[in-house]
Amino acid sequence: MGPIEWLENNLPAMERNKQKVIQFIFLWQEYNHKYSQRVPSLGDRAGALSLANCPAAQHKYAELKGSFISAFSQIPSSHPHNTPRTKLYADYNGEKDVMYDTHHNSLEDFLKVVYQIRCNFLHGGKMRENAENDEKLVGWAYDCLNQLLNGIFYFSD
Repeated sequence: MGPIEWLENNLPAMERNKQKVIQFIFLWQEYNHKYSQRVPSLGDRAGALSLANCPAAQHKYAELKGSFISAFSQIPSSHPHNTPRTKLYADYNGEKDVMYDTHHNSLEDFLKVVYQIRCNFLHGGKMRENAENDEKLVGWAYDCLNQLLNGIFYFSD
């Protein structure tokens, strides 16, 4: 059985948070492919953040950011001093905060958070044992990025 057939058979029976994790993987692959085509000279991080320069994305994001921030703040954090959730943590030669709240809420800030979730998930910092909050966080990234990209018809050209 191939991966697509496996997904068709198993995805509908999965819990919604687990479905969103798988959907995030495919959405990110599609997003990565598209921005790599549009700006091939940029690296992965710069390519992912390049959407911040798109006027249509800026306009759509302005409509959506309040709901994105509200949903983000509802996801429990593993850091007790980070409640309600306002940041993600990344380890680049020491702890680095990736902020997303009412003071750090530009489209670029949003894309940095989603990119960091993607990095943590794909490179090992997310989906720990008993990872319900990790699943919620990846699901949030899927929901928000999907809503933004579909709202600007990102994949239609």
